[in-house]
Amino acid sequence: MRGEKSTWNHLMWFTFLGFLRPAIGIFLLPLYLARITPAEYGILSLVLIFSSLVSSVSGLKLDVAANTFYYDFYEDRKSLINYLGQIFTINFLVGVLFLLVLYFSGAFIFESIFISKEITFYPYGLLAVSNALLISGISIYYSYLRNELRVKEFVWVNVFSILTSVSLQAVLILHYDMGILGILWGSLISAILVFLYIIISNSWLIQFKLNYKLLRPSLIFGLGFLPISFLVIFEKQIDRIFIERFLDLERVGIYALLIGVTGFFAIFLGAFQNAIRPNIYESLKQDGSSKVSYVNDAFKQYCSVGIFALAGVFFVGNHFHLITDNPKYLVIIDYFPYAVAATIPLIFLRFQVLIILFYKKTMLLSIATIIKTLCMICVMFLLIPKYGIMGAITALFTSYMIYFVFLFFVERRLSESVVKYFSPIIRILPFLFLLATHVLFVSPEFRSISSIIILILTTISVFLFEKEAIASIYSSFRNKIS
Repeated sequence: MRGEKSTWNHLMWFTFLGFLRPAIGIFLLPLYLARITPAEYGILSLVLIFSSLVSSVSGLKLDVAANTFYYDFYEDRKSLINYLGQIFTINFLVGVLFLLVLYFSGAFIFESIFISKEITFYPYGLLAVSNALLISGISIYYSYLRNELRVKEFVWVNVFSILTSVSLQAVLILHYDMGILGILWGSLISAILVFLYIIISNSWLIQFKLNYKLLRPSLIFGLGFLPISFLVIFEKQIDRIFIERFLDLERVGIYALLIGVTGFFAIFLGAFQNAIRPNIYESLKQDGSSKVSYVNDAFKQYCSVGIFALAGVFFVGNHFHLITDNPKYLVIIDYFPYAVAATIPLIFLRFQVLIILFYKKTMLLSIATIIKTLCMICVMFLLIPKYGIMGAITALFTSYMIYFVFLFFVERRLSESVVKYFSPIIRILPFLFLLATHVLFVSPEFRSISSIIILILTTISVFLFEKEAIASIYSSFRNKIS
């Protein structure tokens, strides 16, 4: 295990930058909403759905395999470098193959999936898919930097990626008035530059001779995880596809904006998860009380981080008038309490998946996701035509709860009940109480004030629950400064 001082320093940087990079779209919302209509935002959302689905299968989930099998090679540096190079190379080759196939079949696929004629593969889909495939390869290198605790390079590459993406999008949208194309081109050019830097400065990433024997366990693991990866992304996006079919592009845009802002919490939580994963996996390899203690401390902190992020999202949602004055977008304020409440189960689900992946039981995750997705489709088919966006939110919450129950029993069996749920649930109850009070008793004119109070009280609650961890972070900073 790494020392406590080193761990908290790296957790801070990896969480912050891991959160900041995928959150660019959230920070650029004022720019997007000022220059594109809700219908155009809906088109962008649906195009990105397609690219994320392609990305979920194109790399054969070797990025997930690399995270899991990394520690099998950790003691032998030469073998580790060779293994990661093999993974990166085959990920790139399969991505190129997918891009060539989609270049000729993409238009037909778009026409089959979407009803609206405004959603076209050329150029929207092609640009989005190209960007997603590059990011799939880049993510393998990011995982390597995190596992190696190479903070300086991780910071440099991420800052470069963020600055180039933001600058290019701003110029293309504001100066050249390119709208959706400006967003897609800005993201793609930034990804190309980062990808070129990575392969030029790390020539070992490109292997000219593939070792099937070395890759075989990772390929089996990745292929086993592939169905769940596709289904997880599919079930996260199917709501927008249903809305496009049953309602219209404008409401797709409104709902996509609602879920995108709420997803700010998931981005932050995912960044924290990536930062703590190495230490959790190291702990799970141990025996005895130290394993139980560290895993559950991490779970409690994970829940606190998630609740704090949700309180922040709720605050932003109730001050959305500061981001845009377009009344077509401002209708999402009414949906925020319900969207936030529906997202709470994700805190538990993500940690459960993290534990189950350690035991390499991807098939069980696939089965659980299939059940969850089928239930979600049925509920959405019934509720969206009648209740619109509220029907989609209800279906989302229902599917999360079904998934939680299934994974609860799977995780208990695999980890021999290492994970304890009582303390994490206690950490969530104050926020749930405040949210329910807001919905039941706060009138529209006091929503902004109420969200501020909820954020303050939630922050105090998190501080009281995690004062020891916060003290450890503070001590780490003081020692580093001195």
